[in-house]
Amino acid sequence: MSDLAVVFAGGGTGGHLYPALAIAERLPNAHTRYIHSQRPIDTRVLDGAGVPDELRAASPGVPPTLHPWRGVRFIAAWGSAVRQARAVIRQTRRAHDGVVVVTTGGFVCAPAIRAAKAERVPLVSISLDATPGKAARLAARHADQPLSVYPLERHPGWRVVGPIVRRDALAPGSPSACRSRLGLSSDRPTLLVMGGSQGATSLNTFIAAELADPRDVGDVGDVGDVGATLRQGGWQVIHQCGANDREHLEQRYEEAGVPAHVSALFDPVGEVWGAADLALSRGGAGAIAEAWANGVPCVIAPYPHHKDQHQAANALPLTEAGGAVVATDRIEPRANRSTIGVELARLLNDTERRSAMRSALAAMPTPSGADQAARVVTAFATRPEP
Repeated sequence: MSDLAVVFAGGGTGGHLYPALAIAERLPNAHTRYIHSQRPIDTRVLDGAGVPDELRAASPGVPPTLHPWRGVRFIAAWGSAVRQARAVIRQTRRAHDGVVVVTTGGFVCAPAIRAAKAERVPLVSISLDATPGKAARLAARHADQPLSVYPLERHPGWRVVGPIVRRDALAPGSPSACRSRLGLSSDRPTLLVMGGSQGATSLNTFIAAELADPRDVGDVGDVGDVGATLRQGGWQVIHQCGANDREHLEQRYEEAGVPAHVSALFDPVGEVWGAADLALSRGGAGAIAEAWANGVPCVIAPYPHHKDQHQAANALPLTEAGGAVVATDRIEPRANRSTIGVELARLLNDTERRSAMRSALAAMPTPSGADQAARVVTAFATRPEP
């Protein structure tokens, strides 16, 4: 019988599951289970990590909403989600000495929090973003120990652990070796477009427009002409685009004569970061942590529809160190040429600046959030009171 069992609750995006998998890697002797959402991305991520079906529980919970009919659905699903989470905790507790519930974000966390308190098991919450959202603040109020990836002045009781990175998100070899494994030229400069686990529609649309005939979007030689820069500079591209845009983007790259490896989702992701000289990325906590850990210079284009713009705040450690720049995503391709396009084209053309940015990233502390979080979880591994 194992001394420790950990029930991770989180999901809805890869960014809410990958931290759980990273912490689990640092708990090799623990029994781990996962309460996740019913979204397909969760199944794909857990399949890729080799998590057996018997260690998963797809929560019937749904996101909260102000829409009246959908609100009824949320209320109806709440009880079922709490009961399921309590059943998972009870089953785990019967077989193991200590049980800890760890929340990593997403709408499945709230019923798991309620279940953990009802079952009187320790609860550790993890806030992944520099500006904690409502779910993270709710989890922290109930947690025995709130953790945060970022320092938070308004939450002094939250313990800072730093960026959380899976081992298979680290480059497994040299840039040339990583490129070869991806079927790309080993010696061409390589741009990574990283749109998150479900892609980024506005980034996909921008790149597709740039790859079109330059006369469709601007004159060749314009400072923000990324398409001409890719072609003339001999670049190749690795593009994570989500499920909907893959075929269209593959066609655009082929028509433009730009070698590319396009996928809905790269998992594991270490090779794509290892292959990259430069990245265009969203500012999710996972992408920031992986760019940091692999020392890849970035143009960060935060998701434009977040009211609190927390992805821009996530990027601050990299921008302040000189390893990244932030560009506003204006959604429309023509508008993005003056923001994302300008920053990206400049860096595609400036080898010395990219080298300086890589050196700045290399001087930053190595991300160790997964190890620190694992130590906290282990410290709470005591048999709960009956």
